[in-house]
Amino acid sequence: MNISRSGGKTPVFSCKTKKGRTVLTVRPFVCR
Repeated sequence: MNISRSGGKTPVFSCKTKKGRTVLTVRPFVCR
């Protein structure tokens, strides 16, 4: 599953923060 198109090697997850912003991170566990 290819989520990120920039590079392609590092999987990037898009997650929603508590403030309602959508951020891209390589560590999905930081988004809570």
